[in-house]
Amino acid sequence: MEYTNKDIIEKIRGFKEDLRREKQITFEIEHNGGIVSGEDLIDAMSFKSGVTKISAGGQTTDVTPSIALSYAEKADAMNNQHLKELSEELYRISTESARLLYYVSLLPNLQAEVITFHYLEGNTVSQTSKKIDASEASVKNMLRTAVKELVHMYNYIRTRN
Repeated sequence: MEYTNKDIIEKIRGFKEDLRREKQITFEIEHNGGIVSGEDLIDAMSFKSGVTKISAGGQTTDVTPSIALSYAEKADAMNNQHLKELSEELYRISTESARLLYYVSLLPNLQAEVITFHYLEGNTVSQTSKKIDASEASVKNMLRTAVKELVHMYNYIRTRN
């Protein structure tokens, strides 16, 4: 499948959302974004049955230590898998964002500015035309040309893999 103008415009328009997701995932990874907590372990262990003993520390069963170890191992495995998936998603998003910015930087300066002002910063064609002191028709033409060039860049790499 080759990229089309529509595909590239969607990539560009999704750039801000990707940056937000990148920050969100980074936060979760940095703050040990596990999915199973200590409270989850306690809740899960409370459903197990066994011989109950009453002690000064509370109610326990003869299998509580093994249950705790089993759940702790499962929780660690689940959390590690979750962090791995988050890391893979972060890598994918970061790579795509960096690729887009790099490809835009390879465009002629005015085309790169128009793509940045219009798509990445969310300005209208009218606002963009004022920023670069050009007519709206020229801005539209530059946008079309820049998107075509980005399509060419993305497809060039795709055909090499």
